[in-house]
Amino acid sequence: MCWSAQADAVVGGAVAGAGVACPVRSRRSGPPQRLLLAALPLVLGVHQLIEALVWRGTDGELPSALAGAARTAWAAIALPLLPALAPTGVVVRGPGPRHPAASNRRRVLALLTLLGAAVSIPLAAAVAPTR
Repeated sequence: MCWSAQADAVVGGAVAGAGVACPVRSRRSGPPQRLLLAALPLVLGVHQLIEALVWRGTDGELPSALAGAARTAWAAIALPLLPALAPTGVVVRGPGPRHPAASNRRRVLALLTLLGAAVSIPLAAAVAPTR
């Protein structure tokens, strides 16, 4: 969102609230393959709430340790997790075997998933704390 901590908190709370309902409803109403994709709104809502903490830390309203942890959590979700989670969720839930274009779509989705993993791996290494 990048407007303010308050805006991030309000929007993040709303998205996370709706995001909780998505996996619950998905689990009740369909095959388990939908669960990974259904979890995406929850992850995005939590990410938005963490961004509100990042804003608070930038404004000096949080202890430096908490502000640093919030920045690391924000980066860990934004950089390595989301590029891998989104295409993987789609490929797991991809077109059914009876769909006429299923094999072509599966290949494209698999390629996008590999691309997401290829992007995620160096980003995860960059975000990982060094000791």
